Amino acid sequence: MSEDDDLRYLFAQAFTTGLPSDECPTPEILLDAYHHVLPEPQRLLVIDHLAACAVCAEAWRLARQTTRGPRDQGGRS
Repeated sequence: MSEDDDLRYLFAQAFTTGLPSDECPTPEILLDAYHHVLPEPQRLLVIDHLAACAVCAEAWRLARQTTRGPRDQGGRS
């Protein structure tokens, strides 16, 4: 299983253990934001969402704790 598969799993698990809203980004969008591949305006919207959504914030926190993110690879996160 690749690191991206692990992240997809974590993000998807957060949606099954919490109550996501219609406003929650998909696990794929969270993954793209995590890897800094979303355009900056979209990434900032995801970050704003994370500040208000406990389900998505928990998925993001778990991903940061269990994987090497862009910061670990020389980027920003």
